[in-house]
Amino acid sequence: MDDIDRAQQQSELLLEKTINNARQQNRALSPTGFCHYCGETIADDQLFCDVGCRDDYTWFKKLGK
Repeated sequence: MDDIDRAQQQSELLLEKTINNARQQNRALSPTGFCHYCGETIADDQLFCDVGCRDDYTWFKKLGK
């Protein structure tokens, strides 16, 4: 295994941890049929209507608002 392989492996592990952390943060929410950020009607199994609302919700949550 060379340096490029190790760097790729580290990158994949970091991405996996980031994804898992994001999933853990959103587990506290449950699907309601409405976007948790803007209130738009969405499918019953979704939390947010799009990536923008999800990111904004996460950002505001980190700010403590």
